Amino acid sequence: MIDADLQRTIDEAAHWLARLHAHDCHDQEREALAQWQRADPRHREVFEKMAGQVGSLRAQPLLDQPQEQLVQLLKVPSTSRRRVLGGLATLGMVLAGLAQFEPRLRPGWLDVGLSTGTGQRATFTLGDASRLTLNACSQVDPDMNARQRRLVIGHGEAYLQCQADTRGPLVIASHYGQVLSQQASLVISQDEQGARLDVLQASVLLQARDGRALTIKAGQSAVFNNQGTVALGPTRGNRLAWLNGQLDIDNEPLATVVDALRAYRRGIVRVSPAAARLKVSGVFVLDDTDTTLSLLALSLPIRVTRHTDYWLNIDALHEPA
Repeated sequence: MIDADLQRTIDEAAHWLARLHAHDCHDQEREALAQWQRADPRHREVFEKMAGQVGSLRAQPLLDQPQEQLVQLLKVPSTSRRRVLGGLATLGMVLAGLAQFEPRLRPGWLDVGLSTGTGQRATFTLGDASRLTLNACSQVDPDMNARQRRLVIGHGEAYLQCQADTRGPLVIASHYGQVLSQQASLVISQDEQGARLDVLQASVLLQARDGRALTIKAGQSAVFNNQGTVALGPTRGNRLAWLNGQLDIDNEPLATVVDALRAYRRGIVRVSPAAARLKVSGVFVLDDTDTTLSLLALSLPIRVTRHTDYWLNIDALHEPA
């Protein structure tokens, strides 16, 4: 299995590749890229290998793609990352993998469904009158016809107010299982580690990857993954705070806060393993990440180092030897 440090390096290399091809890339960012490459030999190695894959996209209108789309195009899911680092001859195979494993990562000239970019939130009314609100950097593919209604969660977080329909329950499909809702309100999120479901009103049926079916009631939360593991518990914090640009968490690791901030901040935010494990409670502002990071530095034993506007590190003040 690919290690966490290498995954983080690949994510960062994807960001730098996207910025390098952006219209507004400036000298300060190019110098920051050079510093990043010098900081670790593996940074340069991964960057050069991924840059080689981008070469096959030269014929495509790369510079015309939105910044967030370029970053996500280059951030191949874990399964495909190994192929990239193994030396794919062209990026075409990667693009096929993107469509299969994570719809949000498909390039702009393919159908990408409903999506939001960095710092954006959006609400949509679906064909069955259900309402869907996407958090920043999220993507969902609706698939509705005369016989069924279905949503495919690509990445990120969504708030769904599901309406009853004669076609039966709305199926919310993720990589790790699916949720069936007839008429309920829920929040569902998904990343490369797993999915989280919080039911706010009524109840839903969760079908895990191992075949189990569990009823999740209002006020309950379920975390589930690719192995079929399901962890049940009460919903903690205000799971709809992000609708108002806030993050409300209760005794969660700092890594949870950083992941939420990444969707609202351009550039790279690195957090050391020791800092990532620190527990945090409180309400934080998503729409002003600089203020939130400053408050975290005041309330936790961490050091936030800003290398440029696009690159910062978060370290524990007392890192283990």
